[in-house]
Formats: sequence, C-alpha cells, structure tokens
Amino acid sequence: MRVGSLWKVFGAAFDPLDHPEKLALQRAYLWAYAHNLLDPGLPIDPYELVLAHLTKENAPLPLLPIGRFEIPSWLRPRPDLQDYELLDRYRFSQFLEANGCRKVAQDLKHYVATEVFPERPLMVGVDHSLTGGVLEAIAEKLGPQNYSLLVLDSHFDGISHAIRRLSQGSGDGQGVCGEPCGERIGIERASVQPAEQDEFYSCGNFLTFLFDNTVLDPSHTIVVGVTDSPWDRTSTCSRPVNQQVYADAYEACRSKGVTFIPGGDQEACLVARLDRVLATVRTPWLYVSIDADIGAGSCLYATRFFHRKGISRPILEQIADRVGAHVRQGHFALIGIDIMEIDIHRAGVPLSDGSYDATGFILASIARGLILSARAEEIGYASDV
Repeated sequence: MRVGSLWKVFGAAFDPLDHPEKLALQRAYLWAYAHNLLDPGLPIDPYELVLAHLTKENAPLPLLPIGRFEIPSWLRPRPDLQDYELLDRYRFSQFLEANGCRKVAQDLKHYVATEVFPERPLMVGVDHSLTGGVLEAIAEKLGPQNYSLLVLDSHFDGISHAIRRLSQGSGDGQGVCGEPCGERIGIERASVQPAEQDEFYSCGNFLTFLFDNTVLDPSHTIVVGVTDSPWDRTSTCSRPVNQQVYADAYEACRSKGVTFIPGGDQEACLVARLDRVLATVRTPWLYVSIDADIGAGSCLYATRFFHRKGISRPILEQIADRVGAHVRQGHFALIGIDIMEIDIHRAGVPLSDGSYDATGFILASIARGLILSARAEEIGYASDV
C-alpha cells in the first residue's frame, strides 16, 4: 500500500464501561440536557474537544476531519435523550461479556480500510480497545513485520481478565497494590465473575489479542509510562502468591520482547530510556497510541482512570519531541496516531489551584508536534511497503 501524507481525523466515542459513576454522569448529562441547563459550547465527545484545538493554531496541518465512526447512542459518553432507559449497568455488563468490544473493533477495522486508507489515521476516542481495530487494518495492509507500536499508558493493556481477577486476592475488588481490577477491564466490581468466565476482548487485554493473533509483534511493542508494573518502585505493598501471578504475566510479555519503560518514580530517566529504545526500532513505520491516563492527575484530568498518578506535562512533551526527532532523522515514519480514554465529562473542570483542566489542548498539542515531524523527506522515506 502506498501511504499518503494526509492525516484523516475521526472520532470514536465508544464508552462501554459499566461502572456506576460513568452511568451516573451519563444520566446527569441527559437530565441537564432535558432541562436546558447545558452550556451551548459544551463539546459532545472527545473528537469535538480535541479537533477544536487541532484546527485553531496558526501553523497549518495536513489534516482532513472526516467525522465520526458510528457508535450506537447508548454506548457513547453523551447519549441521546431517547436512550436514557438503556443506561443500565447490567446491559453494559452483558454487552462486554458477549464480546461487544470485539465486534465494534472489527467494524472499525473495516471503517479504517475503506474510509481512511491510503491516508493516515488520527483517531480521537474513548475505549482503548478500538486501537486494536486500527492496528488490524494496518497489519492487513502493511504486514505486522513492517510496523512498531508505541503506547503511552499508565496501565499495560495486555493482562487477561482471569489474571487480573486472581490478583484481587481478598475479593474486595482491589488489584495489584490496591488497583480496582474490575473497573480497568470494563466490568464493574459487583459483576466480576469467577476466573472460569470466558475471556472477552476489552480495553484491558486487547494487546494480548493482537499478540496472539499475529496482528502485532511483541518485539515491536514499546509501552511507556506504566505504573502498574511489578518493577514500579513506588509500590509499597507485599506481593502475595495471587499477585505474583500478575507479575509473572508481565514478565511473560517482557520475555516475548515487549519493552516496558515505567513511569512513577522512574519518570526522571524515562525520556532517555525511550530515546535509546527508539534508536533500535527497525520497522519502517511507527504507530503512536496515547491513553489519556498517561498524565492522569498530573497534567490531564479528563481521563477515565485515576488509579495511579501519571507523568508530568514536560515529560510528555519531551516524549513527543524525541519521537519527532527520530522521524526527522529518518529512523521510521509515522503510520498513525490515536488519542484514547478521554472522559468528556471531566473536560475543562475547575482545579484546586484555580486553573482549569486542559486535557484537550495538551493532547492536541502533542498530536500537532508528532504530525509536524512528518516532513516531506520522511514521507518519501517510507511511502511504500
């Protein structure tokens, strides 16, 4: 496939989590909508939030907004009023357990193949499981041997549900070092079933699916900023046998070639470590996937998960700068970008220091920097596979 130089931007506001807080936010939004209490300028989804910042800057970008990948209203963070009665926790749980995320990711794969290619995708959305659909489309066109994946994420989305449940230990809904496992994989704690429950595709395990189905080579996978890893020195809890299983799952992925660069108290050396790893990339293409929780509680507040504090804005900007530098040096070209796990309900909220959340602006700035690194020389470097 010959890859174009244009970036097609699209929204994917898919939010299937069944957590009560998320459902309460949806209902509160619809109540305010029904009573005409909403600000007319309120963004309806992450696509609208980020796109406003992407397009308002002076420096022009080779962007073409193409609208939204179609998602049923009740599965969007801000649903239509007529779907109020569908906002039921058990309906969402059943959707997840019936492998609903996998079906949506398959539909997205077709969307990217028919509506985006041969140009480059820039997806802005919610549930990280949809990244798998984009990568499946890329792997089918370019071959899994021809691209690498850089994930900026506070969590590693390659741990099975069964192992996350085993790590709960006391059964109090807590995972490794107190992380709520059920919330991360998309099952509200009260609905988590025993370990023999069938594995389903979700935001918490989609990378495992990609590895197992040869969509993504583990040795071409770099995960930056993780704070749930067994090597995170900020952990103060002991490691019982059940949590050792979680650590072993992490180690198994590392032994297959996945590169982990932890955040937490190792943030200071993160950029230098990433720079060295990027210098070893041997694929012609790199896909960058940004989970908003990479900066949770540090510089980004409109994110679905706040279990651990994310990295600071200067470090996040340095990461983007180093990726751009390698692109400009011809080490690889960018094949796509996504910005996921944005909680639109928290966008722009007032903060304790008197400022306001700037998640949309910060993530748009990171994307702009990455896109601007794709100069004409880079496009000629790897336009054909």
